[in-house]
Amino acid sequence: MASVKLRKRINTDGTTSLYLDIYTYYTDLDGNKKSKRKYEFLDECKLYKISSPLIRVENKNKLNLAEQIRNNKEKELLTNKHEVTLQNNDIFFIDFCKSYLNEYTLKNKKNVKSAIDHFVNFSIKNKISSDIHCSELKKTHIEKYLKYLEGEFNGETIETYFRIFKRLVKTAYKRGFIKTNIVEDVICKKGVPEVKDILDFSEIQLLAKTPCPNIEVRKAFLFSCYTGLRWVDINALTWSNIKDNQISMIQAKTKHPIEAELNSIALQLLGERKEGKEKVFKLPSHAGATKTLKKWCMRAEILKHITWHSARHSFGTNIVYFGANVNTASSLLGHKNWDYTQRYVHKSKELEIKAIKSLPEIIF
Repeated sequence: MASVKLRKRINTDGTTSLYLDIYTYYTDLDGNKKSKRKYEFLDECKLYKISSPLIRVENKNKLNLAEQIRNNKEKELLTNKHEVTLQNNDIFFIDFCKSYLNEYTLKNKKNVKSAIDHFVNFSIKNKISSDIHCSELKKTHIEKYLKYLEGEFNGETIETYFRIFKRLVKTAYKRGFIKTNIVEDVICKKGVPEVKDILDFSEIQLLAKTPCPNIEVRKAFLFSCYTGLRWVDINALTWSNIKDNQISMIQAKTKHPIEAELNSIALQLLGERKEGKEKVFKLPSHAGATKTLKKWCMRAEILKHITWHSARHSFGTNIVYFGANVNTASSLLGHKNWDYTQRYVHKSKELEIKAIKSLPEIIF
């Protein structure tokens, strides 16, 4: 039950402030009962140090007025008419985020968690209360969060996290936790893709000759360099996806089918064939695999910033360098259009020189 108490605070100037100490309760999405405390100062009822009978009377009248305000406030809360009343559908925004994440089933769940975590970090840096309710979330919070992302990240990462966050807030609006669609007019400019470091085949060869702390990570990463598969697809790859020296699967991210011939190196990395539903590579978590990859690159004295996705970018660039056109590269990468493939075909001095030298000669 909600409660309102009238409290006093003595100020340094000798005056006494009166304020309401308001407790309200609600039930979150998991059925847990939670409380919220709010203070409301009654500036019109400030008491002054008694220096005359008149001030004594005025203070008494102010106390009576403050008590009437307290009674009215409590009555309004109990009848669900006051603006600070917390209905069962008014929950902490972070609780809604956690519930949203728990219900989320798509493959980019890791990105959704990151978008939420970054909002928490943003709230801490900007001294925004961690117990802010959905009903208290404002457009200014969303705009400031976008500026925070722009200061922390580059390229498409900003757009990715903000797009996820907008969808989360919009879901809260559709479910009635937020009264208006506060994200509708907040626009994030399309980010310029960040150029990722890639490996040429001399560096891939160097990695292949360098001992790796985890043999499964070694095989899987080199396999990705020869097939262009993303981490999520490499991790989910089963022997049923490998038939007649070909790989056939539906990409987890795009749901777009991919079919490609495996060359002798890729087949060698697969090793002995196992049962159909068994995973091809026994990999640790993405974080664990990334940590191993970093150590491996350090052992090989490769100073580039290599991530798992660098293998896919390396594949896209290398197949073009060795003769494939953009259409072929697009098909092998499983892209729906050429524009996206351009991001994977990195501009390099070697490609430019090779293109120039490929022009036919003429006789003078």
